[in-house]
Amino acid sequence: KYSGYLEHMDKPFDSNCFRKIPRLMKLGEDITLWGMELGLLSMRRGELARFLFKPNYAYGTLGCPPLIPPNATVLFEIELLDFLDSAESDKFCALSAALLLLHRRAAPLEEQHLVEAAKLLILLNLSFTYLKLDRPTMALRYGEQALIIDQKNAKALFRCGQACLLMTEYQKARDFLVRAQKEEPFNHDINNELKKLASYYRDYVDKEKEMCHRMFAPCGNGSTVGEN
Repeated sequence: KYSGYLEHMDKPFDSNCFRKIPRLMKLGEDITLWGMELGLLSMRRGELARFLFKPNYAYGTLGCPPLIPPNATVLFEIELLDFLDSAESDKFCALSAALLLLHRRAAPLEEQHLVEAAKLLILLNLSFTYLKLDRPTMALRYGEQALIIDQKNAKALFRCGQACLLMTEYQKARDFLVRAQKEEPFNHDINNELKKLASYYRDYVDKEKEMCHRMFAPCGNGSTVGEN
């Protein structure tokens, strides 16, 4: 997210903060301001920063009439929500565009199975991409869309199980992973994820027990915590 300000101006001359859903922007294509490119490359994920760009890092000696005067120094407030490397961003954009085209395409009946197969592959890849971005809610969403096309697809079940595990929804994670294991009993990734789930769940139960023990442990005067 960014907002650009000229000196002595309260309102930005350019901003994308009004967007409810952030849009993926690519360096060198969607972001071409030299100062912004350098600034973003210096930032960490989740960081909020302010940059003061001299004219040679902003709009130059000519400015950008009528908004930006010549030789203007500009202030930019930038929040780096998340990022992908170049290869991943190209793949992500291509997948999203392809899925949109397939949704719009009215295929003849004899070609419908080919379109559905293409949709399934794209949905699986999008689910995997969102898992890598640590966005399990979106990963689950695309995984479940894949299951609408093929309810026994082991990869889709596995992706949904991974997403639910990241969201600590252990019962849902187990349901998805057990269904995936039923389809591919000897798949090492699925079996390892089930082991990971069991380990995480044990830790969760132990912490819950410890919390309950602390809540109801006797105090120094013989009463229990929570008693009046």
